[in-house]
Amino acid sequence: MTQKVLWVRKGAEAAAGFGESGSPPIHQPSEVRLRRISTEIDSRIDRLPPFPTVLTELIGLTQSDDSAAGDLETCIEKDPVIAARLLKLANSAFYSPRSSVASIRQSVVMLGQQTVKSLAMAAATLKFLSGGMDAYGMGAGGLWLHSYGTAELARRLARVSGDEEEVQEAVYVGGLLHDIGKIVLSGILTDVIGRGEASLRSGGGETERQWEKRVAGVTHAGVGEMIAAKWKLAPVTTRCVRCHHSCEGEPEDFEREVQLVTLADAGARRLGMGLGAADENPERERRALGLLGISESGFGDLLNDYSEQSAGAGDLFSFLG
Repeated sequence: MTQKVLWVRKGAEAAAGFGESGSPPIHQPSEVRLRRISTEIDSRIDRLPPFPTVLTELIGLTQSDDSAAGDLETCIEKDPVIAARLLKLANSAFYSPRSSVASIRQSVVMLGQQTVKSLAMAAATLKFLSGGMDAYGMGAGGLWLHSYGTAELARRLARVSGDEEEVQEAVYVGGLLHDIGKIVLSGILTDVIGRGEASLRSGGGETERQWEKRVAGVTHAGVGEMIAAKWKLAPVTTRCVRCHHSCEGEPEDFEREVQLVTLADAGARRLGMGLGAADENPERERRALGLLGISESGFGDLLNDYSEQSAGAGDLFSFLG
C-alpha cells in the first residue's frame, strides 16, 4: 500500500514556521488555541457513532466460556456487510484456505472459532479505521492495516509466551483498537496546521507523540482513552489504548496485556504494516521485551515467521473494498 509522507519540510520557510503560501502563521496565545482544540476534540468525540453492536457482541463472545459455533454464526449474520467481508478475508491469500470458504458455518469448521471471531472483529473495525490519516502519513486503509497487524502479532506473542486464551483474546482486541485516538486527532492536526497556527512536524528528532503534544496539547493515546470512555470499552482495552506508548507513572493494572500490545505495535511498525517506519522509540520495545521475559532473538524469530504472511497484507484493504 502506498503511504504518503507528510509534515517533513525543508528550507528557510519551514525553519521559520511559514505555511505553504510563504505567509507567516497565525499566532494565538497558546492557552487560547489549546482550549479551542480541546473543545473541538470533545465535540468530535461526541459526534462519533456508537460502537458497532456486532463488535460489542463479538467481544462478549470471546469472553464467554459458554459460547458455541452457532452463537458466533448468528452474531455475524446479523450484519451482512461484516459477514461478506469476513468471507473475503477467509478466502484471501493472507489465510490461503485449502478450498473456498462459502459460508460463515463453513469458515468456523475450516478455520476454527477463534480465527473466525478475529476475522469478524477485524471486518467490523474497517468502518471506522479505514479512512486516510493525512496527518500521520497514512493513506486509506493504513490505520486499519496497522491495527490489524498489531492485533495478530499481539495474540501470537501471547500464545508463544504461554498466556491463557483470555489474555490472547484481550490483546487481540487491544491491538485492533490501540490507535483509535488517531481517528479524531488526525483531523484536528490537519486543521490546526492548515490554518498556520502551528509548525509542521520536522525530521529533527521530534517524535510523533511530542509533535501531537506540541500542536494539539494531547497525544492520540489520550484522545483514544476519551473515545474508549464514550464507547464503554472494557478496562483492559482502555488500558491498552492509553498506555501502549508509555506506562510511566501509571498503575500496574493489566500491565502484561499492555506490554504485549506495545511490543506488537513495535513489531507491526518493523514489518511496515500500515506505517512505513520503525518505532521512533526503540527503548519502548526493549522495555516491553524485558517486562515480558522475551528475548530479542525470540521476538525476531516471531517477526520472521510472520513476515511472509504479512507481506501480502497490503492487498487486504483493497480486497475488502
